[in-house]
Amino acid sequence: PGMEVMFKRKSEEDEDTRMQYEEKTKKDKKRIESIYGKHINGLGTRIVRKRREIYLFTSEDIDNEDIISMLENTPTYSRSRTSLKKIQEKAVLEENTSIRNYIGDDGVITFQ
Repeated sequence: PGMEVMFKRKSEEDEDTRMQYEEKTKKDKKRIESIYGKHINGLGTRIVRKRREIYLFTSEDIDNEDIISMLENTPTYSRSRTSLKKIQEKAVLEENTSIRNYIGDDGVITFQ
């Protein structure tokens, strides 16, 4: 007979803690809705953020005004892969043309 009373008391305590938890979550949801509005869907869901695209400078890129101005015009938070590809292609193209300036038609490298 003593065990039944203990189980009953334990189940009542569990029910009380569950009810308190539900009341607390309802209060929290009301508080969130009052601050952020009812347009928030899926309260408590995880927000997935867009991956940031960064540009790694080479020593030649730091001296190149065109590349720096292109990077300044597109801040990190709004860069897309395509805009970074354009910047990198421009850097590679300018690097290749600068190398060709030092190599003559006969294959001789000249230093200035």
